Amino acid sequence: MVGVITGRMNIAYAQSGGPTAVINRTMMGVVDAALMSGRANHIFAAKHGPKGLIENRFVDLAGITGFQRENVANAPGQALGSYRKEPTDEEAATIVCNLQRHDIRALLYNGGDDSARAAAIIQAAAASSRYELQVFHVPKTIDADLLANDHTPGYPSAARFLATAMSWIDCDNRSLPGVYIAVTMGKNAGFLVASTALARNPEYEDSSPHLIYMPERLFDEEQFVHDVKRVYGQFGRCVVAVSEGIGKLVDGKFTELVVALGKSLGGDGFGGLTLSGTISLADALVGIVKEGIEGVRVRGGTFGYEQRVAAGAVSPIDRVEAYDVGRYGVYAAGLADGGSKNIGSCGVSWPDWTSLSGRTTEGGSVVIVQRPMNELVNGTPEQYSATLNLVPLDVVAPPKAKGLPLKKFMPPEFISPNGTDVTPAFFKYAGPLVGDIERFGRLELPEVGPDEK
Repeated sequence: MVGVITGRMNIAYAQSGGPTAVINRTMMGVVDAALMSGRANHIFAAKHGPKGLIENRFVDLAGITGFQRENVANAPGQALGSYRKEPTDEEAATIVCNLQRHDIRALLYNGGDDSARAAAIIQAAAASSRYELQVFHVPKTIDADLLANDHTPGYPSAARFLATAMSWIDCDNRSLPGVYIAVTMGKNAGFLVASTALARNPEYEDSSPHLIYMPERLFDEEQFVHDVKRVYGQFGRCVVAVSEGIGKLVDGKFTELVVALGKSLGGDGFGGLTLSGTISLADALVGIVKEGIEGVRVRGGTFGYEQRVAAGAVSPIDRVEAYDVGRYGVYAAGLADGGSKNIGSCGVSWPDWTSLSGRTTEGGSVVIVQRPMNELVNGTPEQYSATLNLVPLDVVAPPKAKGLPLKKFMPPEFISPNGTDVTPAFFKYAGPLVGDIERFGRLELPEVGPDEK
């Protein structure tokens, strides 16, 4: 059992998995909290995440200058570089040895559920070698599918970009009507593709996207064609948003549609399929519509890296929370003390540090918990409020062998009964996270008569 480490210490930070528009703000939250604590000797940061931890490649973030700090904090992508890899037991032992060489006593591992699982592997290796090390997972994923989290840093900004981009696509599709199919990221959960609904202008009945397909509902090609035909018949056009992870049952097993249709895909470093960045699904869906509906202009496109690193679409709440989860990880590691705090203008609060169970254990995972929207504060309803907390690593990333759910999915109350839209409950959830989306007006003038002078 690792106790709270007192006195000055060295800490380490690593970024893992896919980039986001705000992960570097998390890194700066770590740096600022560590430096302000006055108890951090060095803030070692691994180059390319797990790869740098294994190869003993670090930089010291304590030496970052004020000008460089601000530029890096606002930059999308991962300033340290990233890598996708779940360390083997042997590699985890190597990581612990490298951390020990630098006398690092706390590791903050920034990423999604696979990164949390990697953090748990490193934590177990440290315990096995009897090295006193606290390992903390700091959340990040645009998919918003981390267990125990209401949402995660990166999601609000990616959702904001998609909603904004879909509002542009709506203008294009109204100009030159037809069927347009947009494929978004979101391999397992529908939170990202659902956010495209925020593009709709409530002033216009035909505002798109008209159909939204999430991986939480089985996809049926015949029903898909029927849905598109119905919308096209009603509005003379149809815009569809589709998650890359939609699928159907094949021999009783859920199978991603691109796989079911015979498309060949590669894998990532954690044993999963690489679905994003391929045009296979968009092309396949365009082909299905063309075959089922004659004489209709059909186009498709796939959102790529831009949806996760769109610096121009950063959500105000995401900007604050990404920074705060980094600070919280440092406080949880025991580098600073303090009571309950309210941070920034977004209503993010931290509980009393002295009550954090993680400060007397080997570590844990930082989580974001959103309070009920109708909760009263001083008698006034809050628009948005969230709390940061700490839970054991296996709550966010259960061991795969136990057969427990590894991801969080869209709750049923967010999905319409027909499975092709979201409900008001989703708008209530995602709206405050994403923020205001620009609305575009329409030219609405009566046509002049054929002989009018």
